[in-house]
Amino acid sequence: MMTNLRSCRTLLLAGAGVLAGATLARAQMLDVKLGLWEATTSMSTSGLPPIDTGTPNLTPDQRARLEALLKSRQGAQPPRISRECITKEKLEKSLFQSSAETDSKCTRTVVSNSRTLQEMKVECTGARKSTGDVRVEAPSPDNVKITGTMLMGDAAHAMTVSWTSTAKWLSADCGSVK
Repeated sequence: MMTNLRSCRTLLLAGAGVLAGATLARAQMLDVKLGLWEATTSMSTSGLPPIDTGTPNLTPDQRARLEALLKSRQGAQPPRISRECITKEKLEKSLFQSSAETDSKCTRTVVSNSRTLQEMKVECTGARKSTGDVRVEAPSPDNVKITGTMLMGDAAHAMTVSWTSTAKWLSADCGSVK
């Protein structure tokens, strides 16, 4: 059962990563500073993800406990603070993208792209299907706001994850932060 909880947690984190991640088109990059950034992310969830994928051997009692645990974690989550070193290479590839997202099979379609705003549609395939929208605003070179919503699962078992992340530039020197 602990593995199943980790799978659901990984799904949530991957979803958050997909939401927070923003693949940049090569023609235009956001006008942001390189170096150490700190992001504060607030997330809210509703609904239940499909539990059958990866948990086919659960007893009815285990499944009921897992569903109860997931229901208890719905709603607003405590804000998370993270730090990341943004290099030119990362900026060209992706901005504030989690490692969970880089391992997933997601396609991003840029809808709008400028030096201060990027909007995209995200579609992930595989065992954990999801779709959503991401908006990245850079009102100044040292501030970024990312908002997004992802729908994971299918009509019978769908979970919605919404989030807002505000990031601020701290320093040109990243120190030990990767």
